[in-house]
Amino acid sequence: MTIPILVAGSALVLVSVVFAIPHLLRVVPAGEQHVVHRFGRFRTVRRPGLRLRIPGVENVTVVPTRPFAVEFRTDAHTGDGASLRVEGHFELRVEQAALYVDHVRVVKSVGPGIARDVVLGSLRRRSEVDVLERRPELADEIRRVLDHEFHRLGVEVTAVRLTVHSRVPTPVG
Repeated sequence: MTIPILVAGSALVLVSVVFAIPHLLRVVPAGEQHVVHRFGRFRTVRRPGLRLRIPGVENVTVVPTRPFAVEFRTDAHTGDGASLRVEGHFELRVEQAALYVDHVRVVKSVGPGIARDVVLGSLRRRSEVDVLERRPELADEIRRVLDHEFHRLGVEVTAVRLTVHSRVPTPVG
């Protein structure tokens, strides 16, 4: 009589384990990191691969780590008063997922403004000829400054592309 109960109990445990495995194991895909909070407190960042998860205890935030772009267009003036049309394209990549989770809204909403301000500040310190002839050096300088600004938000600047057009004032009359 005890053997059928033992077999039934073992079968029940085996079926429970089979159904629980999909809920306990998760795959973190390439190009993502998972920020884990357990009972509301930061616990860890999970990198790509097969990971164990505790349902109901852990809150997971998915952070894409593939590069994303920030773009802007604006009019600017150089140090010698020349008027320029500037288009900026910046590629960013999440470097520290735990920091980024806390600042994601800042990066998405204020990021273009930060980039624009850095570019405008750099252009104000240069002449028109310097800006137009030394664009690669200007882009590298801007990348370094932006990387410093975004680093505290958990983001790395991977590329900077600037398109600068000289604007000739139209004569009045």
